[in-house]
Amino acid sequence: MKSRRGFVSNSSTSSFLIYGCYISNEDRISIEEQFDTEWGDLGDAEDFPINIRPFSGADGYNKYLGRSWDCIGDNQTGAEFKQQIKQAIEKLLSKTVTCSTHEEAWRDG
Repeated sequence: MKSRRGFVSNSSTSSFLIYGCYISNEDRISIEEQFDTEWGDLGDAEDFPINIRPFSGADGYNKYLGRSWDCIGDNQTGAEFKQQIKQAIEKLLSKTVTCSTHEEAWRDG
């Protein structure tokens, strides 16, 4: 097996792996109005739910609400993590949603 010991930089690559749901443009606008802030600043809004975060896709248009899989608690099961995220999103949107794992990766250049 060959191993690399040198420095590796992927500064032009971005990605995310979250559990959550796609947000329609109408829901995005509604959420921005509710918190009186733009999508990228929602996570810092004072009353924004702590269990979820906004994510933007590579194209800048696709929007997601969810939580990164690396935020799962040490004593939390996957099912508990999923339920927590789903409930937080449904409470925020006041409607039933279907959540799943979303993954995006892109490279600039």
